[in-house]
Amino acid sequence: MRKLAIVIFALCSAACETAAQREMARLDRNTSAKMPELDACESRMTASAEYAALSPKFSLWTGRPTLAQQTDASRPTPDERRMLLEFHQRYLMPCRSINLEIASKTVDALVPVLADFLCATRCGVRRRSEW
Repeated sequence: MRKLAIVIFALCSAACETAAQREMARLDRNTSAKMPELDACESRMTASAEYAALSPKFSLWTGRPTLAQQTDASRPTPDERRMLLEFHQRYLMPCRSINLEIASKTVDALVPVLADFLCATRCGVRRRSEW
């Protein structure tokens, strides 16, 4: 009898997830499926020759330029501009697309905000004639 009570209690406890626990499980399911793809995309990006050549000129991950980057008055050479455009199209855009896809499966309201941020970042690179 006691064992039956323990089993019933365990089953009832397992079925009584809170809304927050169910939401966290949903978020985890939606994001964990795409995380290996995003990690692979970011690994390809940081392993690229373009990233190695251009990373001293911009801050990709933190968004905060270093003092050296802020005081650098040089302009990109034609080769650096070509590399920057190629890096953007080949590596940044696919990774950003994966990020937007993950966001769309988690919180729908986040997608326009993230898209605006990514566009502003992208447009900021195009607007500036220096780094």
